[in-house]
Amino acid sequence: MIERTLPFDLIVAPTTPVVGFPADQAAPDEGQPLDITTYTAMFNQTGQPAAVICGGFAENGLPVGVQFIGRRHEDFRVLHAAALCEGRLALSIAWPM
Repeated sequence: MIERTLPFDLIVAPTTPVVGFPADQAAPDEGQPLDITTYTAMFNQTGQPAAVICGGFAENGLPVGVQFIGRRHEDFRVLHAAALCEGRLALSIAWPM
């Protein structure tokens, strides 16, 4: 994964393959609990920095996570990009949902 992503300064990707599932479930399909980590686990395992922000809202009103992934040891670039995007979006989340 490190070699494949090396040509890119940043990768912007979803955090999960679905938006929202019952809070009392570990994953949308409890028979496949790790499927929910499809887009995040590979970067955790390679030590690549990642930051997640709310990129908008699904039709049901739940937040949609967007992650920024960078090269190893380039945490500042990732955090800077995520902060810029989050500031530009200026989304307001009403709690509790």
